[in-house]
Amino acid sequence: MGKTDIREPEHVAAEHPAVGYQVFDLVTDAGPVRISEMFRALAELFAEQVLRPAPTQAWPLARAREALRVMSQAKHTGKLVLDIPRPWTRTGRC
Repeated sequence: MGKTDIREPEHVAAEHPAVGYQVFDLVTDAGPVRISEMFRALAELFAEQVLRPAPTQAWPLARAREALRVMSQAKHTGKLVLDIPRPWTRTGRC
């Protein structure tokens, strides 16, 4: 996916005859007005709870290595977030 993974449609068709492949650049092909319309439509779907955000799992910063391992092995669904503790002040945590 993305501009670094563009494939020639003929090669895709030869390897996977049942798959359609279309290269496009969202910014160039759709343009800012259409992209704005799409974001507005998505916002409405989220507001109506037709769509829901991907699940988020927070990991303490001390377990970052474990969280990254889980992510690299694709053993998660949604987003993994590192929870960075607030710094200490003279009176305690900020």
